[in-house]
Amino acid sequence: MFARFDFVTWDRTVLSAGVWQSLPHDSLRPVVLVHGMGEHLLRYREIAAALAEWGYAVHSFDLRGHGQSPGRRGDAPGFHYHVLDVLAFIEHVSETHSAANGRIAVAAHSMGGLIALEAALAEPNRITSLFLISPYFRPAFQPQPWRLLAAKLLHGVWPSISLNVGLRLDQFARDRAVQSAIRDDSVSHQKMSARMALQLLERGERRLRSSEPLDVVCRILHGDCDTINSAAASQEFANGQPNVELIRLSDGHHQLHNDSHTRPEVLRHWRELLSSPVPFVARKTNDATG
Repeated sequence: MFARFDFVTWDRTVLSAGVWQSLPHDSLRPVVLVHGMGEHLLRYREIAAALAEWGYAVHSFDLRGHGQSPGRRGDAPGFHYHVLDVLAFIEHVSETHSAANGRIAVAAHSMGGLIALEAALAEPNRITSLFLISPYFRPAFQPQPWRLLAAKLLHGVWPSISLNVGLRLDQFARDRAVQSAIRDDSVSHQKMSARMALQLLERGERRLRSSEPLDVVCRILHGDCDTINSAAASQEFANGQPNVELIRLSDGHHQLHNDSHTRPEVLRHWRELLSSPVPFVARKTNDATG
């Protein structure tokens, strides 16, 4: 069962949210899911519904400038607004689930992965585990010079103007059905404001350079066929973090959770992490698995 609700975040902005659950929520284990750039919460309906069948209440919300939430498409006043929104949403969910003890398991995809990671670094005591799918640290491609120049010029005069990212459908997924669903989704977009594009690039590189430890158990899934976000960058981040386990899927594209050949792996690893009674010991691996 899925239900929409309004979520009033830390600065009184009303964001659109939703929850998948199979039973009255007081008896369910809560999970927060953070979507990626240009998407919205309903793009994760299949994996959320699967977890709901397993006894979890999966909560998500549309980021500012996305889905049914307000704001210019692909824009926010700053990257940190997204981080604060996730922390506020975690607090909201934990307050509605007395069994959560103030701590919530968080899963996130792509740009949402970096947002969730920054939230976990800021307040690790609020998060039990972190599950990141194809997280953003660095692009898997060299951004076109004219796009970077345009973003820098526009940032000085019109920072909220949205630019088209210009990605191909086959970069998101291997399955033609998934590509068609993205193309036909009138709510999804490929827009990002000048300030968000520059802040995302800066924040990803800063996180890779940082030696700040992540005090939350974290599992990352990244496909070696991802041509949007760099799998090598995820490896670089995991190499310096003892609490991070990286699993690379040799035939995985960007939307591992939607492609039919990788969705079972995503669900298996996610459920395994959620059901672990104690934090696992991170295992570093460079081996591709399918």
